[in-house]
Amino acid sequence: MRLLALMAAVALMATACQAEEAAESDGEIDDEALEEAFEEGYDEGYEDALAEAEDQADDAADEADDDAGDDELSDELGSHSDPLPLGEELVITDNDQPTWEFTVTEVDPDSEDAVLDANQFNDPPQEGHQFVTFTVDATYGGDETGNPWLDFDWLIVGSDGNSFRDSCGSIDNALRDQGETYPDGSVSGDVCIEAEADQLEGGAIRVEPGFAFDDAAAYFEIP
Repeated sequence: MRLLALMAAVALMATACQAEEAAESDGEIDDEALEEAFEEGYDEGYEDALAEAEDQADDAADEADDDAGDDELSDELGSHSDPLPLGEELVITDNDQPTWEFTVTEVDPDSEDAVLDANQFNDPPQEGHQFVTFTVDATYGGDETGNPWLDFDWLIVGSDGNSFRDSCGSIDNALRDQGETYPDGSVSGDVCIEAEADQLEGGAIRVEPGFAFDDAAAYFEIP
């Protein structure tokens, strides 16, 4: 705003001088001509200053977006209504550098028995719900280390548009137990989410980078 005011003031001073010169005739100043010339010059100067300031603001915003470096998913992400098939590999990038390559390989849409057998303290799903367990294979490609549990955010989007993210409890081979992963390290683990049974047909598994600030998300099918 300060830049805009300064530019407008400079333009105003310049157009005032030009208006006086334009309105002066035979050593006398035509007041009406001076006023018209001044108003025309002021409008043009202000509009030019405003346009230039807006262009500079847009350039600054574009530069900030380029420098943000938020995690992003590769372009082919599927959708809720048209999810990716199991085994389709996706890549999470940070500043155009791959950090995780991953896929969902298997889905068990009714894994209640396996979950209850895994830990005697696990509760069964609430009435009308099922435990959905799916396997994630991932390879870390960053420069430092990653955590497959913290770096991914998983949920199920039902066919009616409702989302579910409640954990089933303690399960065998859980993705959250795979721990810190170093460059080129690969992990394979399971995620279990309790979801409404009637919404599983036509629903999808949704994943997005755990600390993303955009709307990037991918969808995998529930067979």
